[in-house]
Amino acid sequence: MWPGKIEPAEVYIRRIRQDEIPKVIRIATETLTENYSIDIFYSIYNSWPDGFIVAEYRNEIVGFIASSRQSVYEARILMFSVVNHLQNRGIGTLLLRRFEEICRYHGIKAIRLEVRISNKNAIIFYEKNGFIIINMVNNYYSNGESAYIMWKMLES
Repeated sequence: MWPGKIEPAEVYIRRIRQDEIPKVIRIATETLTENYSIDIFYSIYNSWPDGFIVAEYRNEIVGFIASSRQSVYEARILMFSVVNHLQNRGIGTLLLRRFEEICRYHGIKAIRLEVRISNKNAIIFYEKNGFIIINMVNNYYSNGESAYIMWKMLES
């Protein structure tokens, strides 16, 4: 456990290396409700490596965003997580800001994602960062839970 406030300069956001995918799988397994096969992580990486980023703090990967490019102008966040003991310390915001910069660089105009309707903390986080709920999909997750589809238009 790392006490105290985390300064942005202490967190390094960068593209994942393929050999680091097992570390991200461990984070996903510990923090995400849905289970994903190992192959999915490699498929995401191979489809758009620039859209698979990690947060490094004290030389340890502590969070990630895995995404896909849906079209020329749209990206989709497929997985987004920060280790439990460092949540609500600004790392997620830094990851999201960097992801938005990457999207702008690639000419992407909008980002979408799905979030469990029960995940109130995530919904509040996304809304604070400019996302809006545009729809709901019933029985989206493997346990039958519904999801909100959230969307953000990026400014140039």
